[in-house]
Parts: sequence; structure tokens; C-alpha cells
Amino acid sequence: MNTIVNKLLDVDKDARQMLDEAQQYYERTLTELEDEKEQLRAGYAEKARLHIQALESEQADEVEEVVARVRERTAALLEAMEDRYDQFHEEWEATLVQRTLGTPG
Repeated sequence: MNTIVNKLLDVDKDARQMLDEAQQYYERTLTELEDEKEQLRAGYAEKARLHIQALESEQADEVEEVVARVRERTAALLEAMEDRYDQFHEEWEATLVQRTLGTPG
């Protein structure tokens, strides 16, 4: 009888050990999955950061290009205005003086 009880106790002990090992395996698996999930999340976040950085750089280049064109156009317009002033300022001054003083031109 003792032999049967001892065998039952051994079987129970083995079953508890198997259950304990299964629980440990389950917990390790959950931890590994969480770690893997975090690595994936970090990887995607890094890819997104790099993508955003590339887009910002590209947009900055485009903005610089547009600003350069606007500056060139503004400089050209300013030069044209200065040329026109140089060409006609004496005539405009004479006209203003004539109109102001009411003298015939």
C-alpha cells in the first residue's frame, strides 16, 4: 500500500514540477513577446523618425529653392525700379516742381 501511495506522491510531484515548468515557460514566452513587441515598436518609431526627417529635409530644400527664386525676382524688380528712377527722376522732379509752383512746363 505504501508503495502505491509513494508512486502517487511521485506522480503528483512530477505533475507539479511539469506544471511549474509549463508556468515558467508561459511567463518567459510572454516576456519574450513583450520584448519583441517593444523592439518592433521602437523599430517602427525609428523608421518613422527617419522618414519624417527626410521629408523635413526635402521640404526645407524646396523652401530654400522658392525663397532663392523670390529673392532673385525681388532683386530683379528692385534693379528695374532703380533703373527706371535713374532714367526718369529728373523729368519727374521737374514735373513735380512745375505742378507745385504752377509754372508752365
